[in-house]
Amino acid sequence: MSDVRERAGLGRDVGADHGDVIRAIEPAVKDNVDLLMPLDKTWQPSDYLPDLEAGDWREQVEHFRTTAETISDDLLVVLVGDMVTEEALPSYSMSLNGLVRDEEGTSPAPWSQWLRGWTAEENRHGDLLNAYLRLTGRVNMRAVERTVHPSSPTASTRRPMAIPTASSSTPRSRSVPRGFRTATPGGSQPGKATGTSAGSAG
Repeated sequence: MSDVRERAGLGRDVGADHGDVIRAIEPAVKDNVDLLMPLDKTWQPSDYLPDLEAGDWREQVEHFRTTAETISDDLLVVLVGDMVTEEALPSYSMSLNGLVRDEEGTSPAPWSQWLRGWTAEENRHGDLLNAYLRLTGRVNMRAVERTVHPSSPTASTRRPMAIPTASSSTPRSRSVPRGFRTATPGGSQPGKATGTSAGSAG
């Protein structure tokens, strides 16, 4: 158990500093844990995406992409950052479980129940963002995916956020964020993210 807490960055001092707060809040958590929606009532990522099992799935995807063309490049960069943040969910979950001393993630305690519900919600966020960005066809997902994986066994587990860089042949414009090509003159197609990671997450 101690090695789990150590990997989660929850040493003895950190646990002691936060233990009183966790215990003080637990009665309120117990009173409100029933706010967690049951599985049969929770939203799912597929509720907001084209239904690829439907007979008109091609039309649904076409409509989806047409709508996605109206999304600004700036907003796409924000969504990429959000998705990369969600990819770290296992680390967050392990850290929080260690904080409430539920390293196995199976305790019936109020905090443990709430954390499992929170983890499931955040996981849905990440799944939806990943699928949405992939289906828009406007983001180089391979460049993003490379960002959230260590490049070597000794690499830091804190990876830089992927903001793909623009191609060298693309003129820079203050109105277009780094990592996206501008639409061709007179065309209606928005830019597409290209390149590899740059910068770091804050």
